[in-house]
Order: sequence, then C-alpha cells, then structure tokens
Amino acid sequence: MPRGKKLNDFEKGKIQALFCEGKSIKAMSHEMKKTESLIRNSLQDPSGYGTAKVSERPSKLSKRDKRRIIRKASNSALSCGDIGNNLNLDVSRCTIWRTLKQSSHLIWSKLISGPYLKEHHKAARLEFAQKNMARNWKMATNEIKIISMNYLTYNGF
Repeated sequence: MPRGKKLNDFEKGKIQALFCEGKSIKAMSHEMKKTESLIRNSLQDPSGYGTAKVSERPSKLSKRDKRRIIRKASNSALSCGDIGNNLNLDVSRCTIWRTLKQSSHLIWSKLISGPYLKEHHKAARLEFAQKNMARNWKMATNEIKIISMNYLTYNGF
C-alpha cells in the first residue's frame, strides 16, 4: 500500500535534471524536501516509478463460502459466530460480518421488539399456571377439538 503521494511529471523532471548536474541523492532530497529513498527509487527505474501494483492479502473465503454465508444469513436471526459454526468455517466473526456487509443482496432492518409484559399480565399468567398445574392437557386438547368440531358442524362449515 502506498504511503505517500507519487511524484508528478515536473518533480520527476527536476530529479533527472539535478542528477545530470551531478548532485548527490542527499542533496537532491534536501533541495526538493523529499525522502532519499523516494529519490533513489525514481532514479533506479524512471519509467516504472509509481506503476508497481500492490497485491492484496488473499481472502480466506472463497466465492462459494461467501454465497453460503449470505444464503444462511438471509431470513434468519443467526449471529455471525453461529453462521460460522453452522457452515464449519475457520474464520472470525468479523470476516463473516464484513462479507454480509459487502453483500448487495441483503436488506438490513432493525428487529422491532415486542411490548414488555406489564405487572398485571405477569400476575394473570402466574394465576393461570397455578390454577392449571394439575390439569391433564391431553384431555384439554381433545375437549377443544370436540368443541371446535361441534361449532363447525352447527354453523354449517
């Protein structure tokens, strides 16, 4: 990754002119207020200066892995760590997050939380649970089925 600005054509020409005059690299760097390594690099290969490509670090995820991550994350509420564990990927959760963030196929929306239970709701639930602790729920489901069948036949459904 480049660390500073590249030389423009005027500065390159000035370095060549100073070199032809016989000035040292140290004197040229002092006069132009540039580093010695910059001057030296531009003199070693004037036509190739500033054209070297910087290679990126290779990705740990293949294109297929990225598609699998996006597919797993769509329409689910899994965390990045859970997605990595489910897909058996040996990458950090930050890598999975970055992959999801770069995807144009996902639409981000904040999860809307439901209303909190108020004290009277909690009391009513507790009262219902205490009343029905000994109830046989298999019989209750059969009763509900019978009641609903009678309702449907009575109303002509």
